[in-house]
Amino acid sequence: MIVTKKIINFRYSNDILSLRNKKYCRLQSLNQKIITKKKHELWLNKFLKTKNVMYGLFDNKKFIGYIRIEKTKKNLVSWAVSKNLWGQINFYKILKNKTKKNYIAKIKKQNKASQIVAIKAGFNFVKCYEKFLLFKK
Repeated sequence: MIVTKKIINFRYSNDILSLRNKKYCRLQSLNQKIITKKKHELWLNKFLKTKNVMYGLFDNKKFIGYIRIEKTKKNLVSWAVSKNLWGQINFYKILKNKTKKNYIAKIKKQNKASQIVAIKAGFNFVKCYEKFLLFKK
């Protein structure tokens, strides 16, 4: 059973960084560069000190992904899930539950799976940009 837990400290910092730096995650990210541990820790520290929210996803207490909501960036939502669970869990239900009205998601044009997840979670397509599609809930 998949459970979510609000990330409030550095306990899962290495798990988040490890998933974020996986090639399959970077290819779907707007920033495709590998992130160093030092830069990640600085970013996470700043992220957690603001109104931003991050939920960790866990399967039998094992970290399997996250949902990040950047309230300082107009409620920008992003997510990552371990590749071995793609299509194995109803992630859209979790995303739907954790997001509210006026949340946005920027999804790369070729990332069809995330576009489908966003639509199933209640997001609607708004606009096409050069590198990504904008969805809003």
